[in-house]
Amino acid sequence: MTNYKQSLQFTEASLQFADRLKSEADAYKNASALAREVGVVEGTVRKWTNGISQPKIGETVALARALRVNLLWLATGEGPKHPGEPAAPGQIDLKSLQLALEMVEQALETRRRVTDPENKAQIVAAVYDLFAGNQPVEKAKVLKLIKTMA
Repeated sequence: MTNYKQSLQFTEASLQFADRLKSEADAYKNASALAREVGVVEGTVRKWTNGISQPKIGETVALARALRVNLLWLATGEGPKHPGEPAAPGQIDLKSLQLALEMVEQALETRRRVTDPENKAQIVAAVYDLFAGNQPVEKAKVLKLIKTMA
């Protein structure tokens, strides 16, 4: 038979998850309302916020929806906390990076320009920075930047 105390594994990651969840749950209407929205009893939410247990995947998804936070942020602390927010400094927003890379490749191909990988990386980084501001970016501005750097 497994000793109860031995079965409690308090890892740094699980405690960080509990801290993120607790801060968001405390700002929610109340624990009872959050539990109802997720489909569990209030005691279960308390166990999660205290780091005693962790929710299943479906429950974590329901928590993220109820708390209106990004699932990745809730689960790992990575990425923006709320949908639509830019990534925190030092983190990469993959959608913006993909868009920047596609625009650079398309512009270089259209102009039949070939550039070395280092220069291409600098161009992609500059275009990415335009998107990182979470503001609408004019395509003409992006193309002008690419033309200048290529």
